[in-house]
Amino acid sequence: MLQCIDPNLRVRWKIFVLVSLITSLLLLFSLFFLSPSEVGRRAESGEYIFLEFWVNEHGKILEGKPFNLFIDFPKYWLNEDSHVLEGFVNSEFIQLNSSLKLIYGSGTSLSGGIGGGTASDLFGVYSLPFKDKTANLEIKDLSGDGTVVVRVNEASISLNPGGKWKSTFKTIFKHEGGVVEVEKRITLINHGFVKPKLTSSD
Repeated sequence: MLQCIDPNLRVRWKIFVLVSLITSLLLLFSLFFLSPSEVGRRAESGEYIFLEFWVNEHGKILEGKPFNLFIDFPKYWLNEDSHVLEGFVNSEFIQLNSSLKLIYGSGTSLSGGIGGGTASDLFGVYSLPFKDKTANLEIKDLSGDGTVVVRVNEASISLNPGGKWKSTFKTIFKHEGGVVEVEKRITLINHGFVKPKLTSSD
């Protein structure tokens, strides 16, 4: 024998389902859009993503004498155990404030028949995209978990915190005293979140 369902019960059930659906959607919205990202939370405690672009040029003498170009000096140091980034900075290039998205380090080292020494600098990234024309590099995006999307020359690279990308190529350099084969080793590293302790060099 079939029994009729109370119309009021049907209405109450529909209301319950509707309220449950709305509550679930609001919860998902708060999780994905209102909750602070890892980048945001770390910035509040003074920690920022540190992206480093490094070029080592190593020379092999093919003819004559070495070029003997010497450069100086490194302006920052990263303690990989404590994740403390120390350095001397120009306030024109970087200031630690609420607008800072990430810290970008660029450096060059020379060895072999091309010369010797190390030179490096730190820069603050406050808006994206960010271009380093000297390195033919563009930082295109920074996600909430610290992943950085970068274009180097024609290569598009996505690096999670701790990620590394390398490229090597050779060129021939001729100078008055000889000919040197130069091997350029490019390394791009997302060092993850670091705690900057910077000293003004102004």
